[in-house]
Amino acid sequence: MTVMENITQSIIAFTGTFNIWLIGSIILLFFVNEFGIFVPYLMETVWLLIGYQMFAGSLSVVQVILLWIIAVSGRAIGIALFYRLIGLGSPWITKFYQRYFKIDVSQKLKDGNSVFIKVLRRVNIFSPYTAAFGRLVGLKLPFTLTLSLKKRLRVMILALIISSIIYDTIYILAGFIGGNIKLSPVMVILYSIVVLAVIYALSFSLRCIFRKIWIKTPA
Repeated sequence: MTVMENITQSIIAFTGTFNIWLIGSIILLFFVNEFGIFVPYLMETVWLLIGYQMFAGSLSVVQVILLWIIAVSGRAIGIALFYRLIGLGSPWITKFYQRYFKIDVSQKLKDGNSVFIKVLRRVNIFSPYTAAFGRLVGLKLPFTLTLSLKKRLRVMILALIISSIIYDTIYILAGFIGGNIKLSPVMVILYSIVVLAVIYALSFSLRCIFRKIWIKTPA
């Protein structure tokens, strides 16, 4: 058995048991992710294996739904704390925001005259659907910072729920389908890594383009 298989088997055993350790790990994993602290592909692997365990019968549908609710709760706690830190005027967050955007978003949209800004004016960036889309394409932190500064906690939570339903369900179903077509957990993960690498590359490119255009746009 290879090292990869050993690691995978250990993770499978861990995700296949609905207990306090799994619950606590999921809460912590998704909580810190809201601050931009994450291990690439770890969350996706967790959902893939949970979907695989659901196919194998180790986890029931009810348990998978409960784990998803727990994950969303961990994210929501992270968002609420982030929002609170912004409200208290935490200097490190404020400095990061100013470095990233250079100027207030709403002011940028109001005063900018480029084609890019004119297009953005037609989009309600404070809509939960727009924020959810931003989370899905890798712009979670910019939207979280913007909405926190504008005190839109409700929008942030709704965007979180919408994006989580879409994103998490895709990976849970991928794991379930992988088990249904008799793929081993290792192969399910390897195939998904290739797909996710492409998604990460596209989202990274989008973030770079977004930031470059935004910063260079005159206010």
